[in-house]
This record gives sequence, structure tokens and C-alpha cells, in this order.
Amino acid sequence: MFPRLLVCGLAVILVACGTPGAPQPPSLRLPKPVEDLRAVRQGDKVILTWTSPSVTTDDGGIRGAATARICRSLLAGERECRDKAADIPSLPGQKATFTDDLTPLLQSARQDFVSYNVEVLNDRGRSAGPSNAVTILLAPSMTAPQNVSAQLDRNGVTISWTGTEPPPAGALRAEYRYRVLRSVAGEASAETVVGEAPARAGSGSFTDRNFQWERRYAYRVAGVTRVLSRDGRVLGEFEGDPGARVVVNAHDSFPPAAPRDLQAVYSGVETQRSIDLTWTPNDDADLAGYHVYRREGAGNFARISSEAARTPSFRDTNVQPGRTYTYSVTAVDERGNESQSSQPASEGVPQ
Repeated sequence: MFPRLLVCGLAVILVACGTPGAPQPPSLRLPKPVEDLRAVRQGDKVILTWTSPSVTTDDGGIRGAATARICRSLLAGERECRDKAADIPSLPGQKATFTDDLTPLLQSARQDFVSYNVEVLNDRGRSAGPSNAVTILLAPSMTAPQNVSAQLDRNGVTISWTGTEPPPAGALRAEYRYRVLRSVAGEASAETVVGEAPARAGSGSFTDRNFQWERRYAYRVAGVTRVLSRDGRVLGEFEGDPGARVVVNAHDSFPPAAPRDLQAVYSGVETQRSIDLTWTPNDDADLAGYHVYRREGAGNFARISSEAARTPSFRDTNVQPGRTYTYSVTAVDERGNESQSSQPASEGVPQ
């Protein structure tokens, strides 16, 4: 009886320790599909960007050389790669980019759009499928204007250019504009759209008034194609080739306009004599205040306001009976630039 029990015990131990788990299929080592493909058109080129996958569909690491296949399609919703644009190395987890030339498609004038996707292949040439698709509209691009220049004055920065004739209409309805963009020179800052104007041949200009003094700016003017639907909705837009930049040092050395309509009026009684001054307010955006000057007889003007007056008025209480005083006023901006003097105004103090 003991031998039989011993055998049964060994059988239980062997069953408990030796049972394997469920069999696993061999890994196909297929890179996960790209999910963040993006496309930007600039001129007659399209720039594709995406993140290369770093793992396979079964969450394993990518081994061996992987290849990114860029595919073009002229059919909506097509997933099969019938038109290969290029094969490029795929580095796991790295940002990837590819630039495609649209010139042959634009010259055909028969297509409204082209779609792209990216398929990442393993070292055996197999993939888990294409990425998300992106679509580019095939309207003609607007060339950058010529002779771009910048002129700084106290009213702002005026960007001028010589435009070219917009391209002829194609299969898609489009309108064309010139876009003025600004960035901070010497810094890795994003460009800001500061204005637009209809694209036409000949001279054009735009004045940027929304900037900060004492900064250095770079401006450029880009031709923009805006694709429209039949009912006028904007389907998409893109810039032409980037034009030349012009740099402006926005140093404010421009004084405000001189105050106008200065008037001087005597007021008061014997114990409180004064001359009240008023003038038309200055509308400069960076106005800091006003300086008031006075002279007596044929003497020189001397400033009598200890601080810049914040309002367009001033009361002079340091006056003497029987004397005549002549006044002038200047405007001062936030950087200390002082305007020309106003027209003088005179007033006498009674005996």
C-alpha cells in the first residue's frame, strides 16, 4: 500500500509543477501604425511630419532596421500604397519628416487634392497598416512679393512691397492675399500675423501699429492661397514660398505732435491771482504729459511745471499785478521725447 501512495504523491507533485501555460504565438514584430501624421503645404511642396513608432503591436521593442514608406493617393479613402513617394529609415520614437514636390501634380491641372499616409515596415518588409491620412489641396500657390522694405516713423512700422499678378484660376476656386508676419529678431519666437492685403500686381503696403518700442523685429510678406467651396466657405489655406525678411530696430526717437489751441485766461481776486491755461488734448498713444513754459516781456522761455502735467490744463499762481506773461506748452512721451512748442498765448495781470 505504501508504494502506491508514494506513486500517487509523486504524480500530484509532477502535475502541479510541470503544467505549462497557454502556448503563445510567435511575435510578428510589426511596428505600431503611425497615429500623428501631419502635412503643411508651402509653395509647391508639402512637408510631412510624424513620430516613428517605438514598439510593435504586441508591445515589444522594434528590432532590426525599420523603414517608413510614404505613400501618395489621388483617390479618396484609398489605403493601398499604389504610388510610393519614398522609403526612408525609421528611427524608433524619433520625429520624422519628408518633403514632397507637388509640381507634377499641379501641372496636370486635373486633380483637386492628393492624400498621404505613412506605413512603417519591419526588417521583413511587413507592417501593421498605414497611418492616418492627410489631404493637401492642389490649388496654385502665390509667389512672394518683391522689393520688401520697412520704414519706421512715430505712427508705426510700414511694410512695403511690389506684388505680382495672382495665378490663373485652376480646378479649385481660390482667392489670393498678401500676409504680413512679424517675429522678434534673434529669438526663437513664433511669427505673428499682423495684417493682410488683397494680392495684386504693383505696390502695396501695411502699417503695423501694434508693437512695442525698443525691440528688434523681423518682418516678411507671404503670398497666401485661400481655397473656397462653391458657397464661399474656406476649405483650407497655405502660404507660398517664404519671402525675404526685413529687420527693424523699433527705437522711439519720434516726439509727439505739438499741443494745439493754447489759451491763457486771467482769473482770481486780489488775494488769489492766477492765469489758467488750457489746450486741445494730444492723442498720441504713448503720451506721458505736458511741459509748461513761460516768459515775461522779451525774455527767454523757462519751464514752470515741476512735473509733466497729466491733463491739458495748468494754473499759474506765481503772477504779479501789472505784468504780462507769454506761455507755450510741449508734449512729452513715455521715452522722454519732447514735441515742438505750441503756438504762444499771452495774458496780463491787472493792477
